[in-house]
Amino acid sequence: MSPAGGRLVTGLGITLAVVFAVSAIAQLLPAFVVLATGGADVAGIDLMSRLREARALFAGASPYALPAVYAPYPPATYLFFGPLAALTDQDARVLWALTTIPLLLALGWFAAVRAPGGMAMRVAALMLPFGFSGVAYGVQQGQLHVHALAAVVGALALAARPGASLPRDLAAGVLFALSLSKPTLTAPFFPLLLALPGRVRPAVVAALVYGA
Repeated sequence: MSPAGGRLVTGLGITLAVVFAVSAIAQLLPAFVVLATGGADVAGIDLMSRLREARALFAGASPYALPAVYAPYPPATYLFFGPLAALTDQDARVLWALTTIPLLLALGWFAAVRAPGGMAMRVAALMLPFGFSGVAYGVQQGQLHVHALAAVVGALALAARPGASLPRDLAAGVLFALSLSKPTLTAPFFPLLLALPGRVRPAVVAALVYGA
């Protein structure tokens, strides 16, 4: 790359990093505050719905018979929410917010280590998950997208590493099964997991864990 091209890429990276940082401060930070404090009627509304449905399932009732179930999920999703269902609504919102932050960092790191163009572009890639309005909206609502996406990215990254490893394949399969808590987002990635050369085992583990 020519010096002029390098300067252009560096300037673009700095610009993107600043834009993503400003967006995170303006939108994502308030979304975390709303979610953790319950400071609005919509605070964690998706999370609260899933917890209500999970509690009904563990109490022996049908979550699909509850009123105002906007998007019924498969039973495996409610098993995923089992540990959170034992908490109070406020504690569950706080824990959901606290776990979202490192997952966004993990997604950003995954993008940063693969970003071309030098340090500025890597910083921009690191900030990328924090800069989208849709992420802030999902955080405020307590949606599953960040957790599910982090799980499926982790599963595919582990499964794609060269060399067979039973512990790694088991971890990849379990992560993919966990990602299916949001099947409309992550199920389309299953053929990709299955298509990895010589790596059928993670897909089999994912299917067995999810089916169990």
